[in-house]
Amino acid sequence: MKFGSRSERWVRLVAVMALSLGFVVAVWAQQEQKPEKGKMTQEEYERALAKWRADSARLAQQQQEAQLLAEAKRSYNEGNALLKKGEYEAAIEKYKRALELDSTMAKAWYGIGLANRNLRKTDDAIAAYRRAIRLDPKYGDAIFALGKLLSDLGRQEEALKVYQDAVQADPGLAKAYYEMGRIYLDNKRYQEAVNAFTRATQIDPQYSLAYTSLGIALYQLGKYQDAVNALENAVAFDAENYQAYYRLAEVYNAIGQHEKALENAAKCLELRRQKFAPAAYEAGRAAAALGRTQEAIDYYKLAARDTRWKQVAEYELNRLQGNR
Repeated sequence: MKFGSRSERWVRLVAVMALSLGFVVAVWAQQEQKPEKGKMTQEEYERALAKWRADSARLAQQQQEAQLLAEAKRSYNEGNALLKKGEYEAAIEKYKRALELDSTMAKAWYGIGLANRNLRKTDDAIAAYRRAIRLDPKYGDAIFALGKLLSDLGRQEEALKVYQDAVQADPGLAKAYYEMGRIYLDNKRYQEAVNAFTRATQIDPQYSLAYTSLGIALYQLGKYQDAVNALENAVAFDAENYQAYYRLAEVYNAIGQHEKALENAAKCLELRRQKFAPAAYEAGRAAAALGRTQEAIDYYKLAARDTRWKQVAEYELNRLQGNR
């Protein structure tokens, strides 16, 4: 085992000296309390000696434990450095060494999970994340990493169970409710999504992404004004939330408020440097509804640059240009 730093060695030496001195003082005190006898009895001496030995043993154990924890922390930090450099196998070895020294280190299991995910060893990653959560049921990073991995693997029901267990362990985990809501939203379980996103915003009243997703779910349920309210909250708490501006444009177009739709679509495009086809499409719809044909054409051409939106954008272009 490695020795500690010079300052650590001095601390240990001073502690041992203090205990030794403590024993001498204890003996002296016993003698001073019984001046008529001139010295302590054998029983008193044995008791003082036993106490000194117990204190010495306790101090030695504490020092050993502190040294093991310090070495565990060093191994963990070395694992993090290797993980950042992409040396995943070496990182895992460092994390395992940390766990040998401190079996309660949940973050070392989390690091092993991250490394294994990067190595595409998904089963090992899942097992490591679960070990981290078992040690710390409120470990947010591990919970979300496990849920995201399961979701990416198409195992959404398992991911949902992870988040449900997380909020049962800690009802204040706003992000767990948010992730639950995303799964519900992906599966078109819109009311359940609304419930989950609403809970997330109740826990964290400035959770911009949760307000955005809440707005999307409400829009799908046809609750347009509630959707607007949620999305307006999203941009109030994050003025650069381009997704919320795009969704506002979508809702405003749906309720016929095309000026507001165009304003929000333009804001989204400004934030995305004119490279977000969904917003360009909504801007085209709004401009066309306002009779600003050339502006609508320009927006639809912008949307058509994205192959995913090319067909619908060109349909609108042909319709507008055919009417000119």
